Amino acid sequence: MEVSIPPLAELYPEGALLDCLDSLRGVSVAIVGFGKMGLLHSTILNMLVDGIVKYVVDRSFVVRFGFSRLFKKSIFKKNLDEVLDSSVDMVYITTPTYSHYPMLRNVLSRGVRAIFVEKPPTASYEQLRSLVDLARGRITMAGFQKRFALPFRHARLLIESGLLGSVESIEAYIRSGDITEPTERFRGLGRGVLLDLGLHLVDLLAWFFKDLRVEKASCRSIFSGVDDYCELLLGSREGFEVGATVTWSDPSLRVPETLIRVKGSKGLLEVSEDYLRISTASNEKTFYRPHYYQGIPPVLVADPEYTIENMHLLLSLAENRDTGVNLDSALPAMRIIDEAYALQGSSHG
Repeated sequence: MEVSIPPLAELYPEGALLDCLDSLRGVSVAIVGFGKMGLLHSTILNMLVDGIVKYVVDRSFVVRFGFSRLFKKSIFKKNLDEVLDSSVDMVYITTPTYSHYPMLRNVLSRGVRAIFVEKPPTASYEQLRSLVDLARGRITMAGFQKRFALPFRHARLLIESGLLGSVESIEAYIRSGDITEPTERFRGLGRGVLLDLGLHLVDLLAWFFKDLRVEKASCRSIFSGVDDYCELLLGSREGFEVGATVTWSDPSLRVPETLIRVKGSKGLLEVSEDYLRISTASNEKTFYRPHYYQGIPPVLVADPEYTIENMHLLLSLAENRDTGVNLDSALPAMRIIDEAYALQGSSHG
């Protein structure tokens, strides 16, 4: 079987959004929390559908005053309830992690059609599980943008095709240099890199391979007073094991880096945000980022997966269908995170 990049309709179905943008002209979006992620999502959304971000909610007067001069089509508010009492179709929650649970519960109790929450969706598995029933019938989405990176999508399709044969072992890591000096930012939450950065990797693994469980977990603090470096050993129902490393304290890295290496009975696959490499008896192929993103997506503010993620949610709203990246779908990854914290003795209280 010759390996090639799948047709765009299969790998990038979000392209269909461009055919239904007119149906979104009257939609109103509220962004809650206007830090880095709130600003990013707001910019992408407004570039896709001009003026769709009708409200921005942030407690900081400086933020509201300053950005209201730049985002002249948005109304800036201090309190979320002021917006929820208005006619708003979709809410983006991009506030600090500790606030996600009460905000989600509040928004889900109202008549909002669609809700996006940045990862991690909540601080713990139990918090998330308690919201799943409340979210039934709503369009919800957790911010797992790695699922929208086309090399990872391609990897999942190849694994599911059986081209690698039976999976024998997996090595994976996610690393960044975000925390390389002492900080107190995460002490209140009581959880660090595993929940924050590691959830991206764990979600990808849970998306690729079902029914993973934690066999061993070891974390240590370097700078933050919580976990800055973690090693996990995951087991599977099929018998293969996954060795995973997570850190945000690697000073050699300027941007985060994710890698998954799958060894199968018929070949090897290695994938990151930037490339996919596959080696079998009849194939030796490497596909790089430019092979995947040829003229897509239509808006490029940061990594392309952020735009595709927002396009996916807008398309789900336009077609009134489930995102497939809903709160329910985040449960397997959050369960693994909680199991790992419990095993290494740093469970969240």
